[in-house]
Amino acid sequence: MKRMLAVSALLLAIAVPAAAQRGRGALTPEEVQHQKEQVTERWRLYLFSGITLTDSQKAKANEIISKWADADAALDKERAPDDPVVPAFRAKHAELEVRRNGDLAAILTSAADKARFDRNSKTASSY
Repeated sequence: MKRMLAVSALLLAIAVPAAAQRGRGALTPEEVQHQKEQVTERWRLYLFSGITLTDSQKAKANEIISKWADADAALDKERAPDDPVVPAFRAKHAELEVRRNGDLAAILTSAADKARFDRNSKTASSY
């Protein structure tokens, strides 16, 4: 999980200054969408590491992760930037992750893949 957060932070750290250097100071909608797709792909690769997915499973996983990322971002916006991350806030994030992981595990067909996914998801928990 720390690796995924670092990757996400790195993407933001690179994209935002690049946009500012172009004089716009903000990402274009296309850049935001591209960044979201990259983060979604990295999450999918991390959570399904060691698991072979069909194209339809990949598409479904990307859809689930994208929806989770939107819900997670909306939750982050509810909190003021200077507010500490309190237990109730962590619980809401954890609830989103449990729902995401349940939805993602449901697309897997073999018990071995589900067991591997469970191991991967436990190391990816952010809260």
